[in-house]
Amino acid sequence: MESIAARFEKEGDSVRSIQYRQIYRAVIDLLDKIHDLTGRERISARDYLELVETGLSQISLGTIPQRVDRILVGDIERTRLTQVRHLFFAGVNDGNIPRSVSKGGILSDMDREFLASLGAVLSPAPRQQMFIQRLYLYLNMTKPSETLTVSFARVSQDQKSMRPSYLVHMLRNLFPDLKIEIPEQRPVEEQIRDKEAGRSILADLLRRFVEGSIGESEESARDFRLAYGFYTSPEVTADPEMKAYVRMLKKAALCRY
Repeated sequence: MESIAARFEKEGDSVRSIQYRQIYRAVIDLLDKIHDLTGRERISARDYLELVETGLSQISLGTIPQRVDRILVGDIERTRLTQVRHLFFAGVNDGNIPRSVSKGGILSDMDREFLASLGAVLSPAPRQQMFIQRLYLYLNMTKPSETLTVSFARVSQDQKSMRPSYLVHMLRNLFPDLKIEIPEQRPVEEQIRDKEAGRSILADLLRRFVEGSIGESEESARDFRLAYGFYTSPEVTADPEMKAYVRMLKKAALCRY
């Protein structure tokens, strides 16, 4: 790899030269991650090949540094992430992570092994899908250079209780000092953004006061005044000229030049 990179550099192709110098380290890192992921668990050569191919498809070689920061929204399987500073991992609930793997199908495991021995290309079996999901998780969660935020829901849209994924428990076992931040437990001034939020928080404070979970402390009185102030404050409507200025500022902020 080094000799090929040197040849490209001599020919003036700096991009390929940089890429070839990164290939060896990227492949070694992938093999190390697969080893950490599987541990002492014995897997077949076919399953291992599937993991390697999946990992290789995720490798991205950087050449030209990004000039501007950007926000990228995607999923853990199809999105290619490079030079990530902050990763926000949403929806880490049981059933999503790991995704439910269908065990139905026409072919049994013996049928799959027989067809594979004949050279047939088949979609991953449930066991292979499980390893692939774990590899995707490992690859994505080790990419951010500064922060990793894992988020999960406690209640679904139809108000049913939801459990966090096993991944949350695993992270808390690895890092005992981690604390789960609940948005509803943040200070009131950090939760209120508009009149509607003020009304919702004011109603919640009144309910908790009646139940006796909050008393007549100075902090409770301050929260009541703040929520009531937002709820009763008149709506501020900007004139057309002011709205035009805001649009111009947004456009200027998004412009690269």
